[in-house]
Amino acid sequence: MNTSTPNHTIPSDWIKKWLAEVSVWKQMLDSRMEQNIMIKNNISAILKKEYNQKSLDEIEHFQTRSIEEDEIISVLKSEVIELDNLLRDYKLEAIRFPKTLYETIHHLREDMVYSEDRFRSLIAVFQQFQQKVSREKEN
Repeated sequence: MNTSTPNHTIPSDWIKKWLAEVSVWKQMLDSRMEQNIMIKNNISAILKKEYNQKSLDEIEHFQTRSIEEDEIISVLKSEVIELDNLLRDYKLEAIRFPKTLYETIHHLREDMVYSEDRFRSLIAVFQQFQQKVSREKEN
């Protein structure tokens, strides 16, 4: 008995939709990378100025989170590029895909949503921290 997943043809309109979605993901990740660089630059600016010594733990936390975001962005970007290449190959060569492609796209969607939510949270908390540091500096 053959237990492997059968290959089948995917409608071209699905491929176009997925390619458009992948393009949006690439833009999101590029934007996130730029925002993460801005966070790092802001951390550096805080460290260059006078700051409350009690804030060092928080600064270290944000540096660590920023480095983690770099890693997440890198992994997601490589997965998105891999999927983009696979979809483009399909479009050009009309190759047949395994059913697991649907699962791959589904999981990548979930990863993108989760990582975007996590990053938005980081930005919000970092902005609150910046405001706190500014208030402490004024006092």
